[in-house]
Amino acid sequence: MKISKIRIMNWKKRNFEFSPEKLNYCFHQNGYGKTSILDALRYGLTGNLSGYEADGSAVEVVEGSRGLDIYRARSGTSTVCKTGGPQGKKVTEKVLNKVLSDVSGISVENLKLLSSGDIFSHMKPDDFLALLLEFIPEQLTYETVISYIDGFTDEMDDMLGLYLPCGEPFGIQVVDDCADALAEARRGMKANLSQNKQVLATLIPGETRRTLDEIESELIDIQVAERMAEKAEKKQKDYEILEARHKKQKKQIDDRKAWLEANEAEKPDPAVLAARKKERAEKDDTKKKLVMNQATAAAAVSNLERSLKYLDLNTCVISKKLVCTTDKSGARIEVVQALEQNKKLLENYAGEIKACESRSAEIDKEIEGYYAAEKKYNIRQRVVNELKTLGESLVMAPEKPAAGQKRGLADRKKELMEEKEMVTSGIYRRKLEAMNQSLENDIAVYTALIDAFADKGPVKTGIINYYVHEFEQACNAHFAQAEGFEISFVPENGVRVYAKTPENQTPVYYTGLSSGEKIMVSFLILDMLNQLTGMRIAFIDNLEQLDRRSMEYAHDILTSDTFLDSYDHVFVCGVDNQDVMEVFSMDSAKFL
Repeated sequence: MKISKIRIMNWKKRNFEFSPEKLNYCFHQNGYGKTSILDALRYGLTGNLSGYEADGSAVEVVEGSRGLDIYRARSGTSTVCKTGGPQGKKVTEKVLNKVLSDVSGISVENLKLLSSGDIFSHMKPDDFLALLLEFIPEQLTYETVISYIDGFTDEMDDMLGLYLPCGEPFGIQVVDDCADALAEARRGMKANLSQNKQVLATLIPGETRRTLDEIESELIDIQVAERMAEKAEKKQKDYEILEARHKKQKKQIDDRKAWLEANEAEKPDPAVLAARKKERAEKDDTKKKLVMNQATAAAAVSNLERSLKYLDLNTCVISKKLVCTTDKSGARIEVVQALEQNKKLLENYAGEIKACESRSAEIDKEIEGYYAAEKKYNIRQRVVNELKTLGESLVMAPEKPAAGQKRGLADRKKELMEEKEMVTSGIYRRKLEAMNQSLENDIAVYTALIDAFADKGPVKTGIINYYVHEFEQACNAHFAQAEGFEISFVPENGVRVYAKTPENQTPVYYTGLSSGEKIMVSFLILDMLNQLTGMRIAFIDNLEQLDRRSMEYAHDILTSDTFLDSYDHVFVCGVDNQDVMEVFSMDSAKFL
């Protein structure tokens, strides 16, 4: 990753801007900001703050070959990330780290680790083992892996073949995936085993003397008997329904016969009705004429009585003054006679009208009687028709069926079902027990494989033992220029780092080294990891802690063509004391 420009703004109230070269030195007195430059650069590349909150600080790193411009700025306790510089596009930290990983080819976590000032400051042997395992080359084979497992069986071979590829090389990640898959499969088996045991606890214990076939044969007989009893029961119900219907219809027939006997009725003659209606109409016409004649006679009587009254007057009816001297006796007699005749007519007309009305009333009663007789006759005819219909649709009296034998079947069936459940439970129990035995055997095999693939198991131990020598050689490649230094990786509860130094020719565990010796060992291990990852950026701080001879060894390594060809940038920081300046001041490097 070739960096063309670095801008550090307000980092511990200091600002820096420079274009780094391959070899970059920062030698100044304490307080200048040497470590701040490295810390800020680490923050710009990884987002790691190294314990400094850096509120209000910002770092811009420009990658030269691809023109990638990344920018991180602290605001309070959060980081603002951008691509394209301070005025560029705002992105999430996850997106920015992904861009860096794509450009460098290294995960951000490994980038943080490899840019750390002291790789071992917080790393335990287990952590170092896990780190080394990430860099195992993809040269493992199925045969190599199983060779590390003592007592490898055919059962293990059958199961492991499901998870590890055969016939092609693979890396340590495949081994880790295999371990995870084995653990997941075992979890499933244990869950099945637990579920089977719970089912076993619910099964009815006990044994029977009969086989399942014998019990099911008797159950079939019971079922046949039940069906026959059900059919008999249905026939009985059908019989009762038909018997009730027959009795009901028989009663209806008897009731109607009795009614017909008690209610005789003949059909009335329609001609009689027609004659009565004709006579009634004639009476109405006669009465109408009589009423008209009566009215005429009444008018005549009224007029004659008025005329008779006028005849008795001496004065003129009209003028009221003239005196009539004419003899009116003859006229009076005629008027009196006419009046008597008309009164007689009125009396006759009244008698005839009364007689006519009396006959009309009699005729109405006769017509009413006709309709009553007709209604009675019609009711009788309806009952006759009903009787005929009932007689035609009369349900025949059914024959009573034989009673079914259902008593005791339910109890016997219950006994047989309990016996069958007991036999079935026994069969199922034996199957589950056999299945559980098989599961327990498989779980034991999977457990042995999981233990073998554990971080401290024989597989990873065997792999790390095989590759630890290569890691040692890679670390010690540059120590050829540093006489008296030699690194050893010892698999022991992980991987422990031991080192021989000019002062200690017996290997000393890392924590027992001096601060200067730790710097040399950490630097060379980081160099090895850099070579494995292809990071091509190295950081060396606190150079002044090395003694003069170790410093010269470090100088020879850092300035060698072999070392520099492996890096795009090397950043070296230290206090500008006499030893540092005498050893490094004449180098062709960029001094910051």
